[in-house]
Order: sequence, then C-alpha cells, then structure tokens
Amino acid sequence: MLCVCLLLMATFRLYDRFKKTAEQDYGDGQAKVGVCYLKGLGVMQSHADALKWFQKGANRGHASCMVHVARCYTNGIGVGTNPNESFRWYKKAADAGEPEAHAGLGLCYLKGFGTPKSMADAVKSFKIAAHKGDSTAQYHLGNCLQLGEGCTKNLHVTLFSALSLYFAIY
Repeated sequence: MLCVCLLLMATFRLYDRFKKTAEQDYGDGQAKVGVCYLKGLGVMQSHADALKWFQKGANRGHASCMVHVARCYTNGIGVGTNPNESFRWYKKAADAGEPEAHAGLGLCYLKGFGTPKSMADAVKSFKIAAHKGDSTAQYHLGNCLQLGEGCTKNLHVTLFSALSLYFAIY
C-alpha cells in the first residue's frame, strides 16, 4: 500500500512539473501534460483536456503533439472522428520529420482515410517510417511487399528487407 501511495505522489509531482513547462509554451511539456490527461496520470482523465494540450503544442509546431492530435481525430478522442483532420495533422507532422507520422500517413493511404486510397503512397510512407524503426510501419511494409500491393511482389526482397531492418534496429 505504501508503494502505491508513493507512486501516486510521484505521478502528481511529475504532472506539476510538466504543467509548469507546458504553461511556458514548451512543446514537450504540452505533449506530456496531454498524455497525463489522456491516461489519467496525476490528474482526472479528460480527453477534452488532453486534446487541448496536444493542440497547443501542435499549433506551435511540435511534431509529437501533431501526431497526438491526428490520433485524436482518427479515434474520436476528445473530438468527433474526422478523417480529413487526421490526415492533415499526420501530413504536417510527417513534413516536420516525425517518424510515427509517416506510419500514420501510410495507414491513411492504405485505408483511404481522409485521402484517396493509394497503395504506392502507403508503401512510400511505410518505408520512411520503417527505416526509422517504427514497428507498425515495418509490419505493414512487409505485408505490402509480400502481397505486391503498391510495389512489386517479391518474397526474397521481403525476407531480406525484414532481416536488414531487424539487424539495423537491434
């Protein structure tokens, strides 16, 4: 029981530190406060407040916050589901160099979510994210290579790419 109390106290202290940096318009702080509200860490869970903090950071150009905003629009967290806004925020974050955003863009292209379906663009986005170590992108890129969707089907390339990505990351 003592461990639980100490853990809760530490969580509240971390939230307070994150909030101070977030209020000074520091993007990492805004992302962390958003996650605290999203998961209920140190504060009461509030998807609306999570989205508010993610949007503050995203509007200031913080790429990680942009990805969080995109996910909120994808999954209807704190806001209604909006495929167009989701795609727009993934695109902005990808343009800002966020690897996770390329995986999200790939999924949008793969499913035609907020953009016309394009397997070639999905593969292109998955390749960028996969080479930066994103496991979701690696999985979907492997599927595309295996099935020949958006690229030439080649199981030898699939195995070689999977192994080279694995050893490059680990």
